[in-house]
Amino acid sequence: MIEIDEWQAAQENIEAVSVCVTWRCVDHDPVLAALIAGLPPENYFIPIRLADGRTELAVDHPDPRLSWKHLRFGKGPPIFELAKHNYEAWAGEGLGSRLARDRKQLTDMIRRHVPKFDDYTDKEQVDFIIRTQKKVNAVRRSVKGLVNHLEYASPDRYKAVPPLKDETEKVRAAVFSELMDSRRAGELLAVRHNDKTRYENQRVRKMAKLGRRLLCGYYGAAEYGAKINRMQRFYKFWRLPDGHSDGDGSQGGQGGQDGQDGHLGHLVTETAVEEVDAETKEKVSGIEIEEDVSVADDDQGGQISEVGHLEFGHLKSPANEHILS
Repeated sequence: MIEIDEWQAAQENIEAVSVCVTWRCVDHDPVLAALIAGLPPENYFIPIRLADGRTELAVDHPDPRLSWKHLRFGKGPPIFELAKHNYEAWAGEGLGSRLARDRKQLTDMIRRHVPKFDDYTDKEQVDFIIRTQKKVNAVRRSVKGLVNHLEYASPDRYKAVPPLKDETEKVRAAVFSELMDSRRAGELLAVRHNDKTRYENQRVRKMAKLGRRLLCGYYGAAEYGAKINRMQRFYKFWRLPDGHSDGDGSQGGQGGQDGQDGHLGHLVTETAVEEVDAETKEKVSGIEIEEDVSVADDDQGGQISEVGHLEFGHLKSPANEHILS
């Protein structure tokens, strides 16, 4: 899905261009969705021995470096030690606590299959809950791997990774490169420019090349050129000081449209038309297309062989009608 607010984009607002690429939507498969929904959430439990001798559960981070067991407030004792003396306050009360809610969901599943689970000691229960949670985490990771495999892999593609990365940045680079030079677009998009001796940003140019193909593949070359032409006129309008004449007698934003059409006609991007394959020049009449794009090198040096399903949408600003009227 691509949404472009042309009026806001002309004001150099990068958030006016947003992109969301969907591929095969495997996570919406009813069987896999039901399996994932029926599993308890992923957690990392550890036992905590309370001051009164009971054994309870505590939530920890899977990365030992981010564990909270040794965290403390100032020079006071570790939080983990404080929890041993006031566990109820630390863990939260009732099902409003995430720990209590997740523990209940997991324990309910255990009780349905393990006879007389409540007759075991608290230490035995906690130990079994922790072991069961590890199994749940393993199943969730396995299902996630299956979803990624079905989502991105194919008989001729072994790696289960998205064929296209950073699609938002590429489409934004294409749009803003049509409004300004690549060096200014790089500054706007925070794309680093290593070659200070050249007045252009090569990384932005490479990103924009693929971005134009994605845009033209959906809108068609003619409609994409019309969009760029409108945004260029809006951009010209915002560059004029308070609607004053820009030197040819036309007023910015009003009479400027008629006076600037001939002047700005050459600004319609011809490179976008030239770079689009014959297959991508056709007008798309649906809300979803499947496009195969081959690019020799992207800005990360990788190979891109598939673009998958792209859903596009267009947000029109009410201000557009006023400017173009």
